[in-house]
Amino acid sequence: MGLIASEAARPITFSDLSAFHRLSEVHLSRDGQWLAYVISDVDQKENRLDSDIWLIPSAGGAPRRLTSSPRHDRHPTWSPDGKWIAFESNRDGEFQIYVISTSGGEARPLTQISTGAHQPVWSPDGHRLGAIEPETGHSVYFLSLAPGAWKTTCSEDHSFWCCTGTALEEFSKLNDTIYAHDDDSLFVNLYFASTVDWRERGVRVRQTTNFPESGRIELAIEKTPAKAWTLRLRIPAWTSSENSVAINGKQLEAAGTP
Repeated sequence: MGLIASEAARPITFSDLSAFHRLSEVHLSRDGQWLAYVISDVDQKENRLDSDIWLIPSAGGAPRRLTSSPRHDRHPTWSPDGKWIAFESNRDGEFQIYVISTSGGEARPLTQISTGAHQPVWSPDGHRLGAIEPETGHSVYFLSLAPGAWKTTCSEDHSFWCCTGTALEEFSKLNDTIYAHDDDSLFVNLYFASTVDWRERGVRVRQTTNFPESGRIELAIEKTPAKAWTLRLRIPAWTSSENSVAINGKQLEAAGTP
C-alpha cells in the first residue's frame, strides 16, 4: 500500500477561504428538469464578490455557465415556460432587472431605474415581468413589445405610464401566501413584517423583520389556545446551512433543511 505525500498541516488562511466557490440560490425550473443557481467568487483585489448564474440538469450532468460578468448577477427567476431567466445584476451600476434565454446568448436589461430595480416577478402566463424600486415603492411591469426595449418608473407628479400604474397585482398577490394552515399547523411561507389571525383555532402570530436587509426574523405568539398546535417554518432553498431557530432566546439544537 503506497503513501501519498502531502504538505504539512497548517492553519487555514483568509486566502484559503477566498478560494472557495460559494453556491447559493438554487431554483428548480417548473418542469423539474433544470436547476438554476448562483456561484460567487471573491475578488480580493477589488474587495467584492463576483457572482454568475449557472444551470445544471436536475437528473445530473455537466453544469453550464449562463451569465458571465465582472460584477454581481443574482436572484435567478424562471419564466413559467422555462425558456427565460430574469435576474438582478449591477454590471452597469445600480442593480437592474435583466433577462436571458436559457439556451444562452447575451442578457439584456429590462429596467433603467436610477435607484435600482429588484425582486423580478413573472406573471403566471409568462408575458409580464414585474419589478419594484425599493427606496420609493414604485413598481413597473415589463411587457416586451420591441427588441431591446426597457422600462423605467414614473415620477410622483410629472410623468405617468400605464406600465407603472397598472398590474400592481404582480406584488399585491404576494400577500396571500405569507401564511397557510391545515387543521393542526400554521405554516410561515414568506418572511415579511405582518400579523396573522387564525380565528378558527384562536391563534395570532406577529412577524417582525427587516428582511432582506437583515436575515433575522422574530415571531411573537400573541394569542394561543390550550390545545396544542404546530408552527412550521419554510426554510428557503437559497438560505445557508447556518440557519437557526431560538425560542425565548434559547437556541434549538437543530437546523432546518431547505
